[in-house]
Amino acid sequence: MARKDITTLTPVQREVLEALRDGGMITIDRYNMPWLGDRMLQPISRYFLTDNDLVTRFDKSRPVEARGNGFVISEKGLALLVELPSRRKIKSKSPQTDWMAQAEPSLPTERQLAFARDLGISVPADATIDEVSDLIPAHLEKDKPASDNHRRIALLFGVKFTRFTGKKQLFERIFNTVSKPTHELDLTAWFAYRVYRHLVRGAESVPITGPDQPTIQEIATQLVSDEAALRSIRRYNSNGLLFFGEWTSPSGTLYTGGSKQTAGYEKASSLLQDKLNITE
Repeated sequence: MARKDITTLTPVQREVLEALRDGGMITIDRYNMPWLGDRMLQPISRYFLTDNDLVTRFDKSRPVEARGNGFVISEKGLALLVELPSRRKIKSKSPQTDWMAQAEPSLPTERQLAFARDLGISVPADATIDEVSDLIPAHLEKDKPASDNHRRIALLFGVKFTRFTGKKQLFERIFNTVSKPTHELDLTAWFAYRVYRHLVRGAESVPITGPDQPTIQEIATQLVSDEAALRSIRRYNSNGLLFFGEWTSPSGTLYTGGSKQTAGYEKASSLLQDKLNITE
């Protein structure tokens, strides 16, 4: 991308830089899409910032896609914000996300639509750029649609989604959100709930429907206070919490999920079985 005069920034570029200045980080998912918190950015915004050295990799010794890594504001970015004229802040009902929802273009790009067509995806005429961004990986991953309860759980953690967000996509976003520093209770609640879903073998008619239930919250508190359990829980990834142990599909394919031989799993499983009188 050709460099431009960066004495002026678009509203989105400035807002992203300000969010980074205040401690935010742009993370890159496995589809090479940039995220600031739980909101997807347009790739052009990422490349503008990187091409003009306004951001820098948080840990240059690791890939930018690695967990806990990403882009943070650079010295040049900080200096530019200082030089820019101040502006009157507009109060928003949702200050953390409204500016991005309003400023980012809503229509899908021609490149997105062409790629979707090449994959044989039928894109609704009213689809937004975020919805097409969900349609494509859901198709490639053969991802099942997220259920209403999955979406309810996502809202508990403030995770954004579209009508086309797949189950795996949504679980990955939940995991990325609860894995953030200072979110240990959310992480252990999500982990305990996923262990519960394993113990009840994915049954639908069960008394606990989410990580906000009192029993899960109580167990999450106990897991947070156990350093060994919490340390082991932090070593899981989002795919490891889809299911635990091994599972053989009807076609005979063997799938391996999260380990059942960790301090976190053993404690969460034991507490759940004791409190709910269920067995593995």
